[in-house]
Amino acid sequence: MSALFGLQRGAFAARSLKGGERISQKDVFFAIPASGGQVTANDWSKYTEFYAQSYIKPNAPVMSEEVTRVETRARIYGIVQRLKAILCQSGVVVPGAADLEISHHYGIDRFDEF
Repeated sequence: MSALFGLQRGAFAARSLKGGERISQKDVFFAIPASGGQVTANDWSKYTEFYAQSYIKPNAPVMSEEVTRVETRARIYGIVQRLKAILCQSGVVVPGAADLEISHHYGIDRFDEF
């Protein structure tokens, strides 16, 4: 298993990151080698948000202990289920293979507000 870790790409800060700042895809780049304890490309997901706990300098590895990880999968699944129920109650027919996109430009916490 450790041999496979050596092939994973680690996250590195593409610019200065301030404490409390949300880290987006554009704020990092992924490169080999990854260090032990570093956030990797495998950790990155559209259902995971990362926040810097303190200043991270440009080109520095983004370490798991330096970030707060917030999983949003369950919240998004709940929104999807609510929207499916609304569509079903309204009689709208949605094809089974249809894709659903949830836009939350002001953050998932403010989804219901907007």
